[in-house]
Amino acid sequence: MRRNPSHPDRPLQAVVRPPGPELFAEIVAALDGDGPAVLPLSPEQAPAAIEALRPTHVNGVRQAEGVGVPGEVAVVIATSGSTGTPKGVQLPASALRASAAASLRRLEAVKGQRWLCCLPPAHVSGLQVLVRALLSETDPIIHERFVPADVLGSGADHVSLVPTQLHRLVAMRADLSVFRTILLGGAAPRPGLVEEARDLGARVVTTYGMSETSGGCVYDGQPLYNVDLKIADDGRILIAGPVLFSGYRFTEAPLAGGWFTTSDLGELTGGRLRVLGRADDV
Repeated sequence: MRRNPSHPDRPLQAVVRPPGPELFAEIVAALDGDGPAVLPLSPEQAPAAIEALRPTHVNGVRQAEGVGVPGEVAVVIATSGSTGTPKGVQLPASALRASAAASLRRLEAVKGQRWLCCLPPAHVSGLQVLVRALLSETDPIIHERFVPADVLGSGADHVSLVPTQLHRLVAMRADLSVFRTILLGGAAPRPGLVEEARDLGARVVTTYGMSETSGGCVYDGQPLYNVDLKIADDGRILIAGPVLFSGYRFTEAPLAGGWFTTSDLGELTGGRLRVLGRADDV
């Protein structure tokens, strides 16, 4: 049964603070149902996006009065999507956990291995590093800023990076075998970057996903466990599975029969996805 959006049953807490143990604890409480849902925000986010998503002051932690969420929602991620219009992607705890568990399963990561978070938790890629650490039963290693020397010396087993960060490590000719895995997502890497990183000892796994899919749900072209893909008649990529969001703030979720229609074009060959570009660029 779809909840009446005018009668939310869980408070939403907007959090603007540097990434660290306090934010991790608040996210864990939200996932476990022991605390309010969390809307992690970064001071670097566009003021218009922040104001559109929560009527509170940007001041540490502030209850967002009168704008709660359905009970299953643990985290709301602010995203502009492809339109530039501020949205709040509502992510159930079950979706975040399903995504993290499927990621660990694909990577053959085991409990006790540590994750480095050097991406903002206000973005789903940074958030999911924290959830993977939780499921790995370890405390995440959290760096507020990306400093290559600190990242290389972190002692982490796994790290999630965007292409610009990996490019900086490659430019240093760093020994990238210090990590068991480098997850790479957020944008298409420049030609040759992944190969250059692998030549430096990296195990690079390219990811495809978005806030609505709890982050990366396709690794090296292959969908994660329990994630289904298909291509619509207009060429758009459709995604289904337990990793999907439950809806946008204040609007209905664009899910038809359990499928989320992305704004990306793609093709499936032998079960492997190839992303061709943005539908709105055609």
